[in-house]
Amino acid sequence: MNKRDAVLGSIYECMDNGNTIFVFGAGSGLSAKAAHVAGAHLISVYSTAILRMKGLNSLMCALPVANANQLLLEEGKVIVHQANCTPCIAGIAAQDPFHSVSEMLDKIAEMGFCGVSNEPFAGIYGDWFAEVLEEYGLGFSVELDMLRQASERGLLTMGWAFNEEQAVRLTKAGIDIIGIMVMDGPSKYTEEKAPQEALEEAVKKVKSMCQAALKVNRQAILITHGDPFYDVNTATASLVSTGAVGYASGSSGERIPAFDGIVSTSKDFLNM
Repeated sequence: MNKRDAVLGSIYECMDNGNTIFVFGAGSGLSAKAAHVAGAHLISVYSTAILRMKGLNSLMCALPVANANQLLLEEGKVIVHQANCTPCIAGIAAQDPFHSVSEMLDKIAEMGFCGVSNEPFAGIYGDWFAEVLEEYGLGFSVELDMLRQASERGLLTMGWAFNEEQAVRLTKAGIDIIGIMVMDGPSKYTEEKAPQEALEEAVKKVKSMCQAALKVNRQAILITHGDPFYDVNTATASLVSTGAVGYASGSSGERIPAFDGIVSTSKDFLNM
């Protein structure tokens, strides 16, 4: 049994037992080690998480100041090693002209990753810019093609969708895990609407994308992620009655608890 089949087997077993799938987004070896000890089902390693754990905003990967794939190659090997036996997937920037998809798939397999995701993703730029990228052959279609190539190599695939159309395309392509992404906030720290109202709107978007995917394949593995789902309660809301069976943490599982924990502990020492 190859790594992909083993991971999917454990995920289906977890689902059959009525348990929630938890994917931990790791940007450092320490985070990956902690996620392994906690029992995360899957660890996702990608450039924006790596930047966050350097104290930088994850949007740096969308600016001409960082190379997403190079960051992954530089940091990924250590993170995978610290994850121990917990399976890891690599977020690949499929549009990168300096690191071909074929080259990246070879390298991440050598580093010990069992699969890939389309992260960073064109959808993070917003609808208008994502459409322009698509027009020039640099958008979601390139990411989907990368995932198809990975699947053909026997790698586990996790594809992120920002709308119903993308969710359907990922499902029809046979992508193993489909991430349902809601990025239009507000989050815990940037509240522009009443928190409950914003959460309800986000959950509706999750449900519509999940239902679109499930119409194609009733067995689709759907997980949620996004700014409105920043803690256990809001993440739970993204799963109840939507069709999703799991949650992927980002800042919610790594940056926020690390920052808040260090601040709290440091204050305790300062008050000795």
